[in-house]
Amino acid sequence: MFPIAVVIFGSLKTNLELTTGATILPAAWEFGNYATAWKTANFSRFTWNSIFVSTMTTAGSLLVSAMAAYAVDRVSKSTKPPEDTKIRTVIEAAVRHFDLP
Repeated sequence: MFPIAVVIFGSLKTNLELTTGATILPAAWEFGNYATAWKTANFSRFTWNSIFVSTMTTAGSLLVSAMAAYAVDRVSKSTKPPEDTKIRTVIEAAVRHFDLP
């Protein structure tokens, strides 16, 4: 947690205060540093790119997962054993595992 606090407090210092670095807390809190960084580093474009890529990745993953789930469901319905066989298999496995009489 300490390195994160140092970075946050450092972002609120002036350049001179940051380079001399005698204290952790800034003498004057410079919240304008964030606006300056936003404008000069073109963070609005980077933010839009991140939102676009994450949205498209999520949509693609959902589409592929839905198609795969449909295919698995269709295959499993044709080879699915009756329900009583599944229950019996689970009970028999539990009996074997716990050595129940």
